[in-house]
Amino acid sequence: MTLKNLFRSEAPLSFPLDTKRAPQIAATIDEYLHADIEEKKESQLESEEEKGKKGPSVPPKEKLDAVLNYIKEHPGCRSTELISHTSYSQTTMDRCLFELKKKGLIEYTGSKKRGGYYPVG
Repeated sequence: MTLKNLFRSEAPLSFPLDTKRAPQIAATIDEYLHADIEEKKESQLESEEEKGKKGPSVPPKEKLDAVLNYIKEHPGCRSTELISHTSYSQTTMDRCLFELKKKGLIEYTGSKKRGGYYPVG
């Protein structure tokens, strides 16, 4: 096996090391390996935290207010009606409706086919 192919090999590289004869080398290797493991753990924790932070972006307050006001003026309206009135994209409208439902300001009542959005309270 050539040196070039050695580094492409997926098999772990192993060699005998007498820790009594070379304690500094063994300590350095051990420290390096443990530091690498700790680094990986930290990066995994950071990436998991970032995943938790990521999510659908919250629409601006103006858009939320516009959707909420239209629903108050036209109870029972559907998302297609809201989209045509506000000219927001489907994704933006979905996010607006999600936020308003999450805040408890609106609710969807009725079946998927005939239902609509109503203001709460």
